[in-house]
Amino acid sequence: MTTRTPYLNADPIARDRMRDEAWEAGELDAKAGNPPNTEGQHPDLAAVYTEAYEMVAGPAAPEPYALGALTPGQHRAAAIADDAEHVLGHLNAVGVTFDARKKVSEAEEFSFLCGASTLHVPTKLAGVTAFQDRIERAAEILDALGPAVAGVRFYPTFLHVGDDGAGRPVVVVMVEMTPGDRTTLRALGTLQDKHAAWLAPLIETNERGAVTHDSTPVRVAVTAVTGGTPDRPTRGVNVAIGGAAQVIRRRIDAAADEAAAEAAYGSGSRAAVEAATA
Repeated sequence: MTTRTPYLNADPIARDRMRDEAWEAGELDAKAGNPPNTEGQHPDLAAVYTEAYEMVAGPAAPEPYALGALTPGQHRAAAIADDAEHVLGHLNAVGVTFDARKKVSEAEEFSFLCGASTLHVPTKLAGVTAFQDRIERAAEILDALGPAVAGVRFYPTFLHVGDDGAGRPVVVVMVEMTPGDRTTLRALGTLQDKHAAWLAPLIETNERGAVTHDSTPVRVAVTAVTGGTPDRPTRGVNVAIGGAAQVIRRRIDAAADEAAAEAAYGSGSRAAVEAATA
């Protein structure tokens, strides 16, 4: 039987309050951010659960001395807000057709309430009608993961980036029909065109052109299956897009380094060149 600490059973707001109280008392619980105990779970699902936790949690929480005057909850909110600023800048630069600020604001709220430490953009898949049996199976896997620690369950997906023949990107979202068995990967649908337009340029591939977890920090996870009822028979798939800010931040840093190197070479100063390229 899987056991969890009271902290992990709490909703995200309660968990932040518990950590804040511990912080103020000078007794921040070092175990509070540990991944949920997977002992007793189905072995295939245990790996999925751990990967999903890592996707939501993001980088490890800083040590108490690194937090300064911020409580853990405030630190998490600040990290999400920083991600949001970078993603909003990218959306505006791309020229998305939807209200970018509204969507990013919704993503900030979703991310904080689901217990994340990084920005996750919630959306729904398109093109799901042809994959109803697969989506039903995805719903069974979500149910098998058990109660959501933070109110939202995350089932990691795999991505394939292509185009529609007219130059517009298509991002196919696939999941393992049998958790842990890559040969059972099947498509559930695609990202909506409006999200594929800004996300596809951020998804990096390996040398063979494949999208892997090693080639890009961008992640998409299934968070819920909707419908399947008499009044709404067609099932839909809710997903969350994470990791985009990490790519944007890295590219901004790379561009800044390149600009500094060009300026250094243009100055004719050996010392400036060595400093810029060190």
